[in-house]
Amino acid sequence: MATTRPQRPTSFDPPPSSSTASFRSALFSSPEDELKQQTFRSLKPLCTSLLASSPLTPQTLPQALTSLHQINLVLSSLSNPAQTLTPSLTSYVFFPITQLLQRNPPSSLPASVREGILKILTVLVRYWHGDGRIGVREQIWKMIIGWWKFGGLGEKEEGVKAWVGCLESIVWLPEKDEVREDEEDDKFEEIEEGDTKKETGLRAELKELVQRESFLPILGETLSLLIGICQSSPSPQKPLLVLRYILNNYLVDSPRMLATILPGAVSTMCKIVSPQASTRGGRGVQGEAVQEALGVLRDVVVGCFRKEVVESIEGSAGAGGLAGGVGTLEELNEWVEEEDGKGWKPSTSSASKDSNASPLPTSTNVPPSPTPSSTSTSASSTRPGLPPSPLVALSPSWLHASAAQILPALVSLSHLKRHSNPIARLALADLASTLLLECFAPLESSIQVLVGFLLTLSVDEFPSVHQRATSGLETVLQDASKRPVLLPIIKSHLTNSLSTLPLLLQTPHQTSSQKILDLSLQITAVSLLPSSASLLQGLLGPLGGVQRWGSGLLDCLEFERSGIDGDGGEGGMTRVAELAWRGVESSERGAGAESSSIPDGMDAAFPKLHLHNIPDPRTSKAFEDMLVSLGRAGGVDALFSVEHFISVARASSRRATRRGVAAVWCAGKVLEGVTASIMVEEGGQEGGKIGPKGKKSRKTVRGLVRSLVELDEEDEEEEEDLEPLEVQEPSSSTEIINPADSRLPTEYSKGFNALTTLLDKPLPSSSKKKRDLPGQHKPLLTCLSLSLLAQASSILSTSFRPLLLSTLYYLLSHLGSPHPLVRSFAEVALARVAYHTGYASVQNLVMDNVDYVINVVSQRLTSERLSQAAPLVLISMIRLVGEPIVPLVHDIVDEIFDALDDFHGYETIASTLLAVLDTLMKVMANETTSQEEEKEDPSSSSSSSRRQNRPKPKKDLEDFKTWFLHRHDKAKNDLEDLLSAPPSAPESTPQEPWGPPTPQPGDENLESDGPSPTSLPPQDGADERPQPTRSQTVCTQILSKALFFLTHSSPFIRARVLSLFTSGIAVLGPAHLEAQLLPIINKAWPYVLNRMNTSSGGSSSSSVAAAGGGEQPYVVVEAARVLEALSEHVGEFMGSRIRDEGWPKLKKLLVGQVENDRKSSLVLRRAGMEGRNPLGGGAGGTKHSTSHRLYLSILSTLYFVARSTNISSAVRWEMTVLVRPFLDASVHEELRVRGRDVMVALGKVDGDAVWVALKGTVSLVDGEGMREGEERMGWLREVGWEMEEGVREVLEILENEEGF
Repeated sequence: MATTRPQRPTSFDPPPSSSTASFRSALFSSPEDELKQQTFRSLKPLCTSLLASSPLTPQTLPQALTSLHQINLVLSSLSNPAQTLTPSLTSYVFFPITQLLQRNPPSSLPASVREGILKILTVLVRYWHGDGRIGVREQIWKMIIGWWKFGGLGEKEEGVKAWVGCLESIVWLPEKDEVREDEEDDKFEEIEEGDTKKETGLRAELKELVQRESFLPILGETLSLLIGICQSSPSPQKPLLVLRYILNNYLVDSPRMLATILPGAVSTMCKIVSPQASTRGGRGVQGEAVQEALGVLRDVVVGCFRKEVVESIEGSAGAGGLAGGVGTLEELNEWVEEEDGKGWKPSTSSASKDSNASPLPTSTNVPPSPTPSSTSTSASSTRPGLPPSPLVALSPSWLHASAAQILPALVSLSHLKRHSNPIARLALADLASTLLLECFAPLESSIQVLVGFLLTLSVDEFPSVHQRATSGLETVLQDASKRPVLLPIIKSHLTNSLSTLPLLLQTPHQTSSQKILDLSLQITAVSLLPSSASLLQGLLGPLGGVQRWGSGLLDCLEFERSGIDGDGGEGGMTRVAELAWRGVESSERGAGAESSSIPDGMDAAFPKLHLHNIPDPRTSKAFEDMLVSLGRAGGVDALFSVEHFISVARASSRRATRRGVAAVWCAGKVLEGVTASIMVEEGGQEGGKIGPKGKKSRKTVRGLVRSLVELDEEDEEEEEDLEPLEVQEPSSSTEIINPADSRLPTEYSKGFNALTTLLDKPLPSSSKKKRDLPGQHKPLLTCLSLSLLAQASSILSTSFRPLLLSTLYYLLSHLGSPHPLVRSFAEVALARVAYHTGYASVQNLVMDNVDYVINVVSQRLTSERLSQAAPLVLISMIRLVGEPIVPLVHDIVDEIFDALDDFHGYETIASTLLAVLDTLMKVMANETTSQEEEKEDPSSSSSSSRRQNRPKPKKDLEDFKTWFLHRHDKAKNDLEDLLSAPPSAPESTPQEPWGPPTPQPGDENLESDGPSPTSLPPQDGADERPQPTRSQTVCTQILSKALFFLTHSSPFIRARVLSLFTSGIAVLGPAHLEAQLLPIINKAWPYVLNRMNTSSGGSSSSSVAAAGGGEQPYVVVEAARVLEALSEHVGEFMGSRIRDEGWPKLKKLLVGQVENDRKSSLVLRRAGMEGRNPLGGGAGGTKHSTSHRLYLSILSTLYFVARSTNISSAVRWEMTVLVRPFLDASVHEELRVRGRDVMVALGKVDGDAVWVALKGTVSLVDGEGMREGEERMGWLREVGWEMEEGVREVLEILENEEGF
């Protein structure tokens, strides 16, 4: 470019002033002047050094780089550069740079030097306010374009920043606070109104520069370079910001220029935000970068397709365009000339009017004009004298072609809907909203994509994104011209989305999960629109739309069964019976123990069911919210969809298919949304005025409840007829013949048999077979039905109470399900039903409706209709309520007795019925225990009061001495009294017998109240026998009825009956009802002892031996617990019998179990070495193991027998020796404490024997020096046992007793 080279001054000094005095006074007149002078002093040596090194050589290059760097630091550190950088100081700094550029060719300047110059020019150009500012900016603009083409600047990020920063200073306008004070003094009238007028002037000059014909190649090259830098830079925020600034401030009225860069800009912006670019540097694209890139895309597209541009294109095409006014070749030539003249007019001036005032000399060449885009439809002409236009000609064909190219670009932005930064999602919402508002007609093919963006973002979790997308949708829908076009598009999109979901659910997870998420969010957003009611017409209501899209959806949904498979269900009633007794054992913790596991009110939450097709939690949550939102938007009309889904479930319930499970789940989600909409319409208040919609919904919900109960009853009736099927592979030796195959024709074949190898056989698909088994989905169907029942109660509220007659039994029956998941759902459903129906707790709900449940149970314990769930309902009721329900269920005992008489031969049925009785007695035992604790201290029982006290030598000797000294005192006193008494008449002999007078006939006035003087004293306790209560009478009947089941063929039944006896003894024993209890125990005693028989051969396991003719381990344990209960509660009567007949059995069990533990490899491994105490290695280490429970029962029995019964010395010694191992430190704490109690009880009777046994175990050592007497007890020594601490505790307790 042509420049004017100024004269070089003879010396590099500050600009001359008019007077030295005035210069100094002005310099030191204010702090601002002092700052300017200080800046000048800092820059002077640096500028001088740069000027000296301006001819760049290898020797001067380091000095030049240092000077450039130091100058940049000084300029960058200025606090107020707008006031400090005066025109003279700016020219002073600018001069050495011009000399550097003049003395060195541009191509020879190193990239580092150009980078330093660009940083300095960034500051100088930004605050250049003197004359010729436009010319300076133009020359620098052209220079930096040439410098970038020379290369080197784009290799480093610092070079790119310097180049972009300099370009930003050229095109950017100064802010208001950057205007210098001297300029305000010069142009006070203009600045007084504000800075707008000044900025407008500069903006006008820059726009005039940009619109010149000669500057068009520079502008095109600038835009091209910026777009390329944005794509290649790892941090494109700053280049994008500069590009947006140029588009918004200089190219707003240049649609042809925007149309020219449209393809490159759109393609580059899409690449910047693409997922491939997001992996650059191991980090995702920053939200700010996405915001700027989408801003550039929005500005370019809106500038090309806004309403004014489109109308001008269509207007020119209709009025004088190709279709309207062109008929011949001459007319076509004239139209082309006219169009070329409109878009790009040649200018007579090719240089800037202010170029002479610019001090910037440069020898850079003007960059070549950018080549037109391949996609542009330039109307260039080859006529002489008119240069071809590089800009795109705007025409209808270009408009349609460009609009078609925008569609794939917008589709490529779909991943931004899930960007982690909300700024990026907000930018996408702005883009979609702006394009729909500004470019609705030309971008008609892209409306569905843009609407999809807004629908997805309208349900975004970030408030600003949600509000922006929602407001954009509402604004577009409120436009009367756009609404008729937009509503059919949204409805079509909704229908297509619902139809596409089943296809996506059948595809692999990696490819479908994101698409399912997008469609679910979009459908949810449509449901939340104000006009959703009109959009959803025909999809949920009675017009049949749900039958079209719902059928495919139900076929594809499948749930995970992680909490169901392997937990039961295949065992039938056997598994149910085991769980019933497990519940009985858990109820021993106390009355109402089950109720503690049920949450209260709305705090109860159903367990999460995971969809097998949608493993991603976020996608699954969005899919569920979609169905809920559809129900909320559909309102009462959506109840038709709920009824349809329930009818599908009932149709497929006989095989409990996957389709039925999906139908109930979908019905529950839609009903949840309907519930929310009804609450909103009625104000969320119960008991308020119910409108027509509310009445209709309640009527429909009541029908749904009845359908759910009937659905469960149908399944229950079918389960009674069908046994669980098992898939079995036919063996080679067994031929399975289907009766239907007998009607097929016989096929005859000749030749060799085909050889079938292992490769030819299909691999067994166990998972598929298991999935297709009938009844496998039944637990899931039950869980979802329970949740749906709870939702129905939330709609009906207190109106649900009449339905409890049929639903409460249904809820309670599943509390004893063999599947933990079903039990959890039943607990939560019961809690929610109690909350919504107005009960304070589940216990109150059951108590208020217990007569309904008992009636249903009694009907299902008959031979006409026997239900396996009926006993479980009773167990659940008793465990839930506890003691208060005992008087209310006494009448059902007779029904249970009748059922036992009818079905005693069926093991599982009899077991569940006995479990009901056992549960009832355990609750009664807890009630009796609590009453006894309120009356008296349990330590003062009759058994403990009558136990024999051990001799106390010291006290007895003192008492003997006292008696011996005063043995004749009483006789002497009597003789003295007799001798000192006065003489009197002898007493007469009584003529009547002692006691009350016998009433004679006619003696009506004879008083019978009060003793006579001659009556005998009453005998203590003669007529004070306690009368049994109703509960205790029922307990006695239960024990009498259960007596016959002690010889049942099933060991499980025998064990359960023994547990029943243990509970009965705990009820009747503390109540002193021995007269009712002992006759039953006397009949059962032989059977109880027989249940303690084990095999003679023993067992190698750590459990009780049960081989041969012996009992199962759990039966033996229950028999030992019966003896424990007898010794504890009626030890006064049964202690001697246990001592004489039970101790041999217990001794055999204890010795055999210790021997088995000694041989157990598990115990030896835990003990760490052989020879140690076998009980310390973990035999019974788990509290619930058979070995532990047997040890604990035996030790407890010995403890109570030792306290209440006289035991011979031989038996006491046997007990002492056998109990010693339980004092080992490595034994379980519970067993060690009970063993210590047994030792203390035995020591109180015979302390010497206990002392000898314990001391002989821990104190004697082998070797020389052994005293005589100790040698006889050496056999008691046990090497390797850690009993010192236990022995010390026992001996300390015994020593603290008086007289020991």
